[in-house]
Amino acid sequence: MNLEKDVQVAKLPVTARRLAELRAKRGVDQADVARAIGTSQGRVSEHESGTTSLTLPTLIKYARYYDVTSSYLLGETDNPKGEADDDKIVPTDDEALLLQAFRDGWFQELADMLIAEAKKRGSE
Repeated sequence: MNLEKDVQVAKLPVTARRLAELRAKRGVDQADVARAIGTSQGRVSEHESGTTSLTLPTLIKYARYYDVTSSYLLGETDNPKGEADDDKIVPTDDEALLLQAFRDGWFQELADMLIAEAKKRGSE
């Protein structure tokens, strides 16, 4: 199987939009991108407009060039480095308060209070 010809990645509007956004963010033109990934400026234009599908090797070249994951380019995640959005741990309000208390050093005060209470109860 010839990956360059046989394996096509679906034409997705999100992929086209992200390719154009990444190029603009980097401040380069389509010819610069084409030279970097080994294709023509016309092909980069087609990819950014969504008029042609990407091959798997070309998708990988774009991902490496822009230092993002293919999952990001395909719209599977909104994180350019690819960590799944649903893998993020979102603390509850109480957990956030405890975390902030820990960061602010309040836990030492709490520990001292607990020790004092334990000593008090132990002497009763």
